[in-house]
Amino acid sequence: MEKEKKFCPVCGSTELIYGILGTTANYYECKNCGYRGPIIIQDGRLAEKLKDRYEKKNQKHL
Repeated sequence: MEKEKKFCPVCGSTELIYGILGTTANYYECKNCGYRGPIIIQDGRLAEKLKDRYEKKNQKHL
């Protein structure tokens, strides 16, 4: 059984670290953009769109 990929909801990266705060608060932290929260994306097509949008947004700020 293949493990489902998890993507950052901000930048579409798969570079996520899973963490636990206390006994019940679970969260993910993205190594790429710094996102930290409980929500992740498991849809690869949506993640690609997020990644493209994130990269375009960051190119404008350079």
